[in-house]
Amino acid sequence: MLKKLADALLVTAFLAVLCLPLADSLFSLDPAPPTTERRQLAQWPAFSLSVDYMRELWNSLADYGDFFGFRNTLIRWHNRLELSLWKKQILTGGDVLLGREGWLFLGWPESVDDWRNAFPLSEAELEAMRRTIEARRDRLEEQGCQYLLVIVPNKATVYPEYYPSGFQKLRSDSRLDQIVRFMLANSDVSLLDLRPALIEAKEIGELYYHTDTHWNSLGALVGFREMMDLLEEKVPDLPVPDLDNYVREEIQRAGDLARMLSLSDVLEESTSVLLSRGKAPVRTVRDGLGINPDGGYLYAVERDVASKLPHAVVLGDSFAQTLARFTPACFTRTVFVHGLRVEDFAFELIAQEQPDVVIQEAVERYAERALTERRQ
Repeated sequence: MLKKLADALLVTAFLAVLCLPLADSLFSLDPAPPTTERRQLAQWPAFSLSVDYMRELWNSLADYGDFFGFRNTLIRWHNRLELSLWKKQILTGGDVLLGREGWLFLGWPESVDDWRNAFPLSEAELEAMRRTIEARRDRLEEQGCQYLLVIVPNKATVYPEYYPSGFQKLRSDSRLDQIVRFMLANSDVSLLDLRPALIEAKEIGELYYHTDTHWNSLGALVGFREMMDLLEEKVPDLPVPDLDNYVREEIQRAGDLARMLSLSDVLEESTSVLLSRGKAPVRTVRDGLGINPDGGYLYAVERDVASKLPHAVVLGDSFAQTLARFTPACFTRTVFVHGLRVEDFAFELIAQEQPDVVIQEAVERYAERALTERRQ
């Protein structure tokens, strides 16, 4: 009798496990947070009593792995095993690399190629960049704006000692080396390479997050100080913020690389953010700026009190957003625009804002795209 009961319980449990994926697909039972991926996941077709639904359901079977029940939990368990037991360097299909001492790095093929210096730029490509950059500078100067081009190094460039072994460099020169050297030799555009300043500043604290691709607020302040030092020569009475003007507040956070692994609650790190000691009244404004056609961020950070400080527009990628906590110390109003290129939309916005300064920021891995014209 007991054996039959045990067998029945075993069969029931087995059938329940088999039904769990379907139950999650229908009722969203998976407690794990969704993964962050570079592509749009396929969706389970909306149910209906129609021939079209049956056709969609049949066609979607090829993508069943995207909406397989408890997918996020399974990915999460898989990544925890890879991190804790197997200590694998390449995680989640190559999106994340596990470096030394628990540092995570972006594992996308183009990022690894960047580290290995796999694809050098040609003279023709460098010359095309120069022409594009100078044309932007000239057009902005016609509008009365000072133009500064800033390139933020990849995390691996600043912290190569933590990058995983096994990815050997193919050349000594990086594409960023090529760009900087070519521009210094052939152009008078103000180009700021932040590598020397950030590498030197490593002694005052960590500048990039362990579990994120981005710099932290200390790294951003070091970079912003370098920008203001360079602009001070051209913009009268431009203040340069000092580290002593800020206080560090300790926080716990998990970055974008932890979210890619669906382990944001497991891979939290202790870090700090910089807060202004002065607590100057600042507001964020989103009205009256239009809509960014690229779909990224578009907002202004401005001081609440009257000020004779200059105005600025900052065009950049996700690294630029961290600068928003520092710009009120130097600018009355700063408009932040997510966009790798200075194109028609940005020029229209700049004409509307009439800033004194336009800063174009690009992280090293996106520098080539940011400094060339969009191909139709």
